[in-house]
Amino acid sequence: MSRAAHRPVITAVLASIALAAAILLSWSAAGTAGAAPDPATLHATWTKLSPLTAPSPRATAMAYDGATHQVVLFGGYGPGALDDTWTWDGTAWTQQTPVHVPTARVAQQMAYDAQTGQLIMFGGDEIAVRGLGDTWEWNGSDWTQLLPPNGPANRSSAAMAYDPATHQIVMFGGVQYGLQHSGFFVAHDTWTWDGTTWTQHTPASSPPPTSGASMAFDPAIGKLVLFGGVNASNDTWAWDGTSWSKLSSSASPPAHYDVPLALDSATSEIILGTASAVAGTTLADTWALDSAWTPLHPSAPSPALIGAAVATDPGTGHLVVFGGQSGQLSNQTWLWGPLFISPAPLPAGATGLPYSRTLKATGATGALHWKLASGALPPGLALSPQGVLSGTPTAVGSWTFKVAVTDSSTPAQTARRTLTLTVGTGPTPSVYVANGANSEIHGFSLTARGNATPLVTLAGPHTTLNGPAALLFSPIGELYVANANVDTVDLFGVGATGDTAPNRILGGGQTGLHAPDGLALGADGELFVADRPANAITVYAPGASGDAAPIRTIAGPDTQLDSPHGLAVDAAGHLWVANTPAGTLTEYPAGAGGDTPPMAVIGGPATSLNDPQGLAQGLAGQLLVANTYGESIPMFPNPGITGNALPSSSLAGGDTLLSFPVSLDLDAAGRLYVANQFAGVNIYPAGTTSDTAPLATIGGAATGLSAPEALAVTPPLYIRTRSLPRAIASRRYRARLFAGLGRAPLHWAIVAGHLPRGLGLTPAGRITGTPRAAGNARVTLGVTDSTRPRMRSHRTFRLVVRAGQ
Repeated sequence: MSRAAHRPVITAVLASIALAAAILLSWSAAGTAGAAPDPATLHATWTKLSPLTAPSPRATAMAYDGATHQVVLFGGYGPGALDDTWTWDGTAWTQQTPVHVPTARVAQQMAYDAQTGQLIMFGGDEIAVRGLGDTWEWNGSDWTQLLPPNGPANRSSAAMAYDPATHQIVMFGGVQYGLQHSGFFVAHDTWTWDGTTWTQHTPASSPPPTSGASMAFDPAIGKLVLFGGVNASNDTWAWDGTSWSKLSSSASPPAHYDVPLALDSATSEIILGTASAVAGTTLADTWALDSAWTPLHPSAPSPALIGAAVATDPGTGHLVVFGGQSGQLSNQTWLWGPLFISPAPLPAGATGLPYSRTLKATGATGALHWKLASGALPPGLALSPQGVLSGTPTAVGSWTFKVAVTDSSTPAQTARRTLTLTVGTGPTPSVYVANGANSEIHGFSLTARGNATPLVTLAGPHTTLNGPAALLFSPIGELYVANANVDTVDLFGVGATGDTAPNRILGGGQTGLHAPDGLALGADGELFVADRPANAITVYAPGASGDAAPIRTIAGPDTQLDSPHGLAVDAAGHLWVANTPAGTLTEYPAGAGGDTPPMAVIGGPATSLNDPQGLAQGLAGQLLVANTYGESIPMFPNPGITGNALPSSSLAGGDTLLSFPVSLDLDAAGRLYVANQFAGVNIYPAGTTSDTAPLATIGGAATGLSAPEALAVTPPLYIRTRSLPRAIASRRYRARLFAGLGRAPLHWAIVAGHLPRGLGLTPAGRITGTPRAAGNARVTLGVTDSTRPRMRSHRTFRLVVRAGQ
């Protein structure tokens, strides 16, 4: 049989995923363990992670690199052979850009040689051309092809692992090509790598010819063990450096192939888990080997991923699993282990802004108790026993500290993790503009003029920006970005700049996102996204991230949605949508979903709407529209307008310098900012109408704006304190006022009314003194920040003074 004719047979054998990679072991540490599973193993479970970025779906191979303390993944089947390199540091996946790249391949073998510090990759299959028999080394940043004087013939889907007893990498079996008339050969030869060359061994006994098996070192017996594979039963074999011997156990897993088997270095036990294939079925069991096999019953079942890659996790010392197939190729990342703290990075905070983050742990039994184990938290923050890190940061800087969590099992489990939290100054009041030509976002001072250099630039591969089509600020200054080219919505922390990864990414098949092109936030935090290709508006729960499904969708012929673009939610909670090709604005009630007819439709010749794109609300609630082909900004009163209505006013004419306006927003003072597709950003005074020239235009080479698109202005300064604590006559009183989104230093003052007699307000926002008598006082307090121009905010408070006891 020719090799080409035999290809479908091999495809079926290797877990029906077109020569999916066999699962390989990476070994980092070992110790002595008894026959019974470690108590931590009995508490262990599977946990699905949600890293911000990950390799594309695939079946692949990876190994732990003890020299860099990272997991290294190369290529795999995706479909077709891949040649990219990724690393996992226990928290995030990072794509590497080595100078030298091995040939794209699937079903290769990888293992880390702890004796020489080499991460070795051997062989694999190019799918369409031939099997591979080359040897490569990863040095932490680049691949180097090694040319040993001797080596195995080409092979894929072999078992390969490091043997700490003999200080060698051992490889067994696999599929070879071109060695038989049939075009392929399932091998049962044994090879070792000593750091320089390969050596073939002739043991007195060997396992049967097999592919898709896996090996791991069992510290309890001091030997490598091999289990599973095509043509193999459920026998377990051990390698002592010279020969193979069959092991006996009172219990044993059923026969598996493409078996994910690896050493959990934190417990010194071999774990067999996730999905494997056998006899046309899928197994999803978990077993532990500690000189004998023991079935485990984790609280979360094994992920049903056939042909997943497994290695030691740098963050926990347990196991990390990636990829494989479950109906379709996957790019899921899973962790195995007992109690551990989830490896989610802490989002950055900002001085003067409330911060809250709930820490998470998995593999726990009963209630959890959290505490700070070492180091110091940022001033103003505290960690509750329930794991909530919260407060208001008061200082700028970066703090590294260790947290600990203990569960209620007997004996109790404790896990620790080192975290880092960075606190910045918060957003500088500015206007942010997405540049469509290069997927960058630039932020400019509200007083910027001409060829101004940006204060902030978000750009680079870690940002994941790709075709930013809409920008939106949350009330506390977080930045939402709709990426039209990759169907995601990113959320960046307050004041994020440079090549910074977003705090959250909303994206995936379940989200239903298709070229998102408009964003709005409801008062309760619901996120509205315009889906232009589907003529729909998808709505997501507050805080939605990852592959989260929308809580409802507005779509259908009765909605009259037509390539929706700009969105706005008014004070009544109604959603307004700019329908670009139809030249209409449609209004929907709060909570609308399904095929809901609009409450109102603004459209017709009198409206002057011609390709409306951007939509914003004025300070009085009116609707302002970036009327692109009309080169104007018509303004409509809200509520109460519908049909073919004249705008209440319009910014239009040659003096306005409008040139295909696509987006707009207003600052706290009512100034209007307009992004022109071909003429930079224009700034107009508050209340501008008719043919009025802009106050200023931001444009030129230094701005980085070659094709301005989406635009948004940071939220204004606001007073966070909502009420004052009660006072008692003749007793000392102290209260502190807080504001958000202003630049320090802040200055507080009494705007109207007065405080109770005996109390005073400092410019730093502290109310102190001793009230002289019971009573009530009504006072309006104001705060001014240090930006130019200064931002101001005020709020009226009622302060009650009770009679002393």
